[in-house]
Amino acid sequence: MKKTEKFRTEKDSLGEVRVPLNALWGDLCKRHKENHILFYLLGTTFLQLKNYKQAIFNLKKSLTLNDKYSDTYNNLGVALAETKKYSEAIENYNKAINLKNDYIDAYLNRGISLNKLKRYKEATSDFNLVIKHKPENIKAYNNLGNVYKNLSKFNEAINSYNKAISINKNFLEAISNKADALQSQKKFDEALIELNKIYSKNPKFLNLKYKIISNKMSIFDWDTFDNITNSIKDEILKKEIIFDPLFIYYLFDDPELQKTNSENFINNEFKNYEKIIFNKKRKLNKKIKIGYFCGDYHDHPVLHIMSN
Repeated sequence: MKKTEKFRTEKDSLGEVRVPLNALWGDLCKRHKENHILFYLLGTTFLQLKNYKQAIFNLKKSLTLNDKYSDTYNNLGVALAETKKYSEAIENYNKAINLKNDYIDAYLNRGISLNKLKRYKEATSDFNLVIKHKPENIKAYNNLGNVYKNLSKFNEAINSYNKAISINKNFLEAISNKADALQSQKKFDEALIELNKIYSKNPKFLNLKYKIISNKMSIFDWDTFDNITNSIKDEILKKEIIFDPLFIYYLFDDPELQKTNSENFINNEFKNYEKIIFNKKRKLNKKIKIGYFCGDYHDHPVLHIMSN
């Protein structure tokens, strides 16, 4: 018979956290409850498992035992960034850097969060610092390219991606980003060349088929189109791929498939957010209220369709 795993409940700033109490974990924590390394390693393990709430809980606990360990701040920053708490992440990267001035990973991670917050000048500074000290750091070139891409400096972005790819020709993320920059320049044929390189190495690469289809549609290239859309349909039903809920309408006139994809999209997009807790004392109005937010409230098809 399968043994049921027990939990204990603890509270911190995140609210209640269910902590597994298997024999090994419980014994270690009981005997080493003042050991910050233990909770650091637990937090790091949860981080690798993409259980960010548990990662944050354990890393914060480690810091209550030792607030001078730079790696804990860095990993806590990563966990917070994964839950889109970029400002909090940056605070922790800053603390890591204050403790260890040459902490390259912390500079790189801070640059990524700064880019997410559109603080492009600061992000660029961090990535250039990493490149100065680690000229072979492909992640720094890739993320510097992302900054340029966000600034619509597509030639500079492509140059950065090319530098990353020249160091590691199998760096698929940089190849994918390069394809995005080429697509933004309406160089759809060149973008498809890059995307096909990825397809030959990893057909299930994140968003790859979406990008291939999008570029093909832009130049009316229907070669292998049916084969790709059929594989997309199968993968959506198996929850192996997620498409933009709007884009899926361009491919399939199938309400059930559209519904399945939308559910997959929402579950994936918000899986790392805290559950919204409503005040039970608040009196709910039975009448449903819907608000429409749109940038097309002018002489535009959207407004004409909605006007009645």
